[in-house]
Amino acid sequence: MLKRFILFIINNLFPSFLFKTRKKKIVADSFLGKPFSGNAKYIIERLLELDTSLDIVWLSLDKNIEVPKGVRVVKYNSLQSVYEMATAKIWIDDFRKKYFPKKKKEQYYFQTWHGFITLKHVEKDIISSLSKEYLKEAIRDGKNSDYMVSGSKTSTGLYKSSFWFDGEVLEFGTPRMDAIIMPNKHVAETVDHKLGLNKDDNVFLYAPTFRDDDKESVSIYDINFKQIKLILERKFGGHWKILLKLHPNISDLEKRLINQNNSLIAASNYEDIQELILRSKFVMTDYSSLMFDAMMADKNVLLYTPDLATYQSNRGFYFKMEDLPFPLFKTEQDLQLGIEYFDYNSYFSSTRKFINDLGIHEDGHAAERTAKYILKKMYE
Repeated sequence: MLKRFILFIINNLFPSFLFKTRKKKIVADSFLGKPFSGNAKYIIERLLELDTSLDIVWLSLDKNIEVPKGVRVVKYNSLQSVYEMATAKIWIDDFRKKYFPKKKKEQYYFQTWHGFITLKHVEKDIISSLSKEYLKEAIRDGKNSDYMVSGSKTSTGLYKSSFWFDGEVLEFGTPRMDAIIMPNKHVAETVDHKLGLNKDDNVFLYAPTFRDDDKESVSIYDINFKQIKLILERKFGGHWKILLKLHPNISDLEKRLINQNNSLIAASNYEDIQELILRSKFVMTDYSSLMFDAMMADKNVLLYTPDLATYQSNRGFYFKMEDLPFPLFKTEQDLQLGIEYFDYNSYFSSTRKFINDLGIHEDGHAAERTAKYILKKMYE
């Protein structure tokens, strides 16, 4: 009840008109207060290269996060965060905002969303499954967004049809995909340092999404990774490490899964999934759109979907799972055999055709284009 009252006050009565908009001020966040990450991270890095005089605010649940010089950290969903938005010329986000003051005419909101290619039905396409609270947030956020950023013809069409959005879709590419297309040569060293890996370790990343119906059960994610590790070492040689990166909605399950399987290394709190993908040779997920990020990084993607029929019935997909260019397995036995007989040449041929068919236009310069456009709007 108190939260609803606070929400009403901020969204309807906060006197944003009393606060002057500062032309060179930008407020950004990612996925409901995550650390410095997502599309906004890469946009801000380019903005700092282009103009060092900007006042950039990052909204985070943790005020002690690491950010570049020139970025201030403010508590996400705090009264100060509302003030920062009320006085900023530019807003950047990749998720729906719950609390924000009335946007003024001279302010611009760049909604970058958090998917590159979307597999699961979202927004208007699952409207009957959305909570009343989220639906109100989504509609309000969509109506306030001035721009969305797209990396493919497929995404552009989705944003126009399903996001309650009447603004302009900027086909600049997906900023966070820049790290995939033109990777930093020190990424592997960064990941190794943070997770305690050796430079000669081969990495298998397991990054499943969450289930709406049972967020407390670990059974669907409990796989015999000890056996998978043995197969990887027998098939490809070398020493293999298996990273576990859970969706933020179920990250609290990580400790239980690792306690049940000591072959796993905890990576759910690692802030940038792009870096984990780049460090990996294999990426396994189920229904997460990160499969497409890994595809663009030329990683070997596997789909493990033991609950496919149920999940598809509950959520729905924009693609037939069988038409995706990734090997798909519904049992652990099939998964183990799939790794044993993985054929890279066939896999590579399938992924290239899929990329061409979707009209993907990522070239590693999306963040730069977006940053330059933001600066243009800032000085209008």
